[in-house]
This record gives sequence, structure tokens and C-alpha cells, in this order.
Amino acid sequence: MTDHGEIDAASLDDEGHDGAAACSVEIIADASKGLDVCGDLFRREPIRSTPVTTSLYPGRASALLRVSAGSVTVGVAAEEAEAYTLTPLGPGAAAALADVLPIDRPSTLLGAAGDVADVAGRWTERCDGAVDTGPLFRWYRLGEAPETRKHKGALRAAGTASIDRAARWMVEFGVDVGLPVSVDAARTRVTDAIHEGRLFEWVIGDEVVSQAIISPARFGVVRINGVYTPPPLRKDGHSSAITAAVATQQVARQKVDDVVIDQPASTAVTNRMYRRLGFASAWNTLAVRLVP
Repeated sequence: MTDHGEIDAASLDDEGHDGAAACSVEIIADASKGLDVCGDLFRREPIRSTPVTTSLYPGRASALLRVSAGSVTVGVAAEEAEAYTLTPLGPGAAAALADVLPIDRPSTLLGAAGDVADVAGRWTERCDGAVDTGPLFRWYRLGEAPETRKHKGALRAAGTASIDRAARWMVEFGVDVGLPVSVDAARTRVTDAIHEGRLFEWVIGDEVVSQAIISPARFGVVRINGVYTPPPLRKDGHSSAITAAVATQQVARQKVDDVVIDQPASTAVTNRMYRRLGFASAWNTLAVRLVP
């Protein structure tokens, strides 16, 4: 590491890899700075950068790895709980990231399948480690007005009385999709979302039957995440109802150009539901586990 907090990654030409020019990796520990300094990439790729941009909250500490070639941002990785979420990676970015990722502990990569494979492949060459393939996620972009089929119930913003139940459901959602969330992290996330008006419930009478969280709008994009209905309440259209209602609400906002949502590719019923609601498949991301 240099005196300026940058880690140099040399060109891979002589090793027969991607042949890209040298890149540098800068560690950014402030979310506001990250959104600003990496804004050139985020504006070029606002939709596919959503998994990273929607994880950054001004005023909250962050761990962001910015890969640059000169003054141009060619890739970003957001670190949280020993996991790294990737934006699209430009020339040389995969090698630069692979050369600075930890080799003394396991970690998780999540990003476009090709980028994840490139980073993981280079990383294994550094440490003779192994790669365990995890779930594939399909990302959808709202292409038209959501289906407005009539469903019993109503949408409402969650209040503080819902924190315990919402956190428990977020933990259960993480188990369902193969990306576990700790109880403490879930409680922090839902508390913030409730205070910021970003956690919604579908209610029938006085009973909450489904929930969904939206991200802050980042570069014109809002992400719907954590759509969850408990198993005993499924098959009655609650997840479909809340997704359609929240999407309709968000596309009406002045600062929102696109609404995206993701789901494990293995859940055929939910993937069909999103397509029926007017979402179109946009790209895939892959989770892998790096094991030294």
C-alpha cells in the first residue's frame, strides 16, 4: 500500500491474462465520498451498478474499493461482512481487485457472472485457493406499467412497531435466497428503512402478510428488495400484490427513471411472477465463495 492509500496492480500482459493497462485500487471509507468519486462509473452504468450504489448511505461508514485507470473509475467493490459486491468491471479491474482481496480468510463475491469468474480465477492463482459456486440471481428491470390485477389487501408504510417482525422476516428471506443476514444486521437495516419510509407492508385487515424494502433512489434507479411472504401465507398472491403496488408507487416518483428487482434463478415461480408483472430480464449475477 502506498502513502496515499492506493494499492498498485501491475499489467497482466506477461502472464497472458487480459493485457490491460495497470490499474490502482483506492480504499474509500465514506459513503458520500464513494458516491461522488465513483460517480463517473455509476452514471455510465446506473442500472448494473445498483447492487453497489444502493448499499451506500451518506453518514454511514463504508468499505469501498475503487479501481481506476488514471482518473477513470473502471470498477468498484463494496465490502460488507466479508462479502464483496461488484459493479461492472472494465479492462484490468478484475485483476486489480483479485490482487488485493484477502487470502487469509474466506470471502464472498457477488457480481456479473463473467466478472466474478475473472476475479475468482486470478485470486486462486495468488493463493492456490478454491472457489465454491453459489446461487445465480436474475435481475429484472421494469419495462412497462405493473399489472394491476385486483388483490385483497392494501399497501402501507411500516411503523416502528414492525421492527422485530420485519427483522425476523429479513433473516428468513436471507436464508431463502442463500445470502444469510445476521439478526443484528437485519434489525439495523429494517430500522433504517422504517425511519426513512422505505419498508412497506401488505396488510389484510390487521394482519401483515408480506413485506418489501426499497432502496434510496441512486442515479435514477430504485431497487425493490426483500420481498417476503412467510410460507404459511404463500400461494395467495401477496408477494405479487406488494411488488406491483410498490413498483407502481415508485415509477410515479419524479427522481426515478428505473425500478429493478432481483431473485435467485432457481425459484421459477417468483421469476415468472416478475415477468408477468411487467419486469424484463436485464442481467445475471453470481455469488461465489473464495476459500484460501
